[in-house]
Amino acid sequence: MAQLEKHSQNLHLLSQVECGPVLVAAPEEPGNGTMERK
Repeated sequence: MAQLEKHSQNLHLLSQVECGPVLVAAPEEPGNGTMERK
């Protein structure tokens, strides 16, 4: 059980690390704004 708990915690941390920069950088991407305008 301890291994599963550590694994879930690692996944949670990874999801935060991966999603954080993506959400911040998404509006700065030139393709994003053009797609929304069309």
